[in-house]
Amino acid sequence: FAATSVPLTWRRTLLGAVLASGLDALAARRSAAQLWGASGAATNRVEVVVQRGTRRRIKGGRVIESTDLLPSDATVIDGIPVTSLPRTLIDCAAKVGSSHLPAMADDAGHGARRRVMQDHRRDRERAEPVARREPRALEMVTERRHSAVA
Repeated sequence: FAATSVPLTWRRTLLGAVLASGLDALAARRSAAQLWGASGAATNRVEVVVQRGTRRRIKGGRVIESTDLLPSDATVIDGIPVTSLPRTLIDCAAKVGSSHLPAMADDAGHGARRRVMQDHRRDRERAEPVARREPRALEMVTERRHSAVA
């Protein structure tokens, strides 16, 4: 179910495919790499990974079954469940080749750091009214984000 007034985008299609593939489904491989901002990952094809035995068919995309999908392999980018950056790079290694992988990793790492910094700014803005009453609160938010970037 989707509102027809909202334009159909690749991200919306990807989110729909992930949701249609089951509760533990994640955007994967080149779709995940594109979400992470990795160079050379641009694709119109949707790739989703699920636990083995929960395979579903999706229109215009591919569902990949995995025997080793762990909870630590999952994260969320812009509301879309996606494989973690290390899992994404491992999954893409065979497709892109070893010569392209370092550039993909650098680009994706920059994208991840940008997201952490944006989250940091948003957390500071949310914490400032509390910090006036509780000065240590803002410090704790800053420490938490700083350790995530390091």
